[in-house]
Amino acid sequence: MNRRALLASSASLLALSACGTVTPSQVASDAQLVANAVSTEVTAAEALLPSDAAILAKINGYDATISADAAKLGSVLLPITGNPQQIVQEIVTDTQAVVPILIPIFPAEAPALGILDAVMALLPALLTGVGLPQSTTMARGWPPPMTPEQARLVLARIRK
Repeated sequence: MNRRALLASSASLLALSACGTVTPSQVASDAQLVANAVSTEVTAAEALLPSDAAILAKINGYDATISADAAKLGSVLLPITGNPQQIVQEIVTDTQAVVPILIPIFPAEAPALGILDAVMALLPALLTGVGLPQSTTMARGWPPPMTPEQARLVLARIRK
């Protein structure tokens, strides 16, 4: 990454946090909430699909990438260094890929579906938190009718 890109990403995060809309620690916290929820639901899906190696490998791969990116994002944002936009975009892209795989695994009234809805509802906040447009999360009909604050409350109850 060059110096100009580093300064631009830092400036956008500082400007957003100065407006009171988001702080770097909130973005890092949101990313960790998403990663924890995806990991929890991947573990639950493993119990329901013990013999489907191809799907398990795919969802475990997404889970590992999302978790690693969330951890990396915390170190990039606090203090602000690196390219948080690229990391957040990867978290969002992988989450958008894994959630549609996970949804049909669970029964219609399973609590996991509410957790996955909360994960998807938090993605726009992650994107705008690092100055990216949130239109990419609308492609699959999400986010559900849940605010980021409501999503954070749902996801905060998950213990990893």
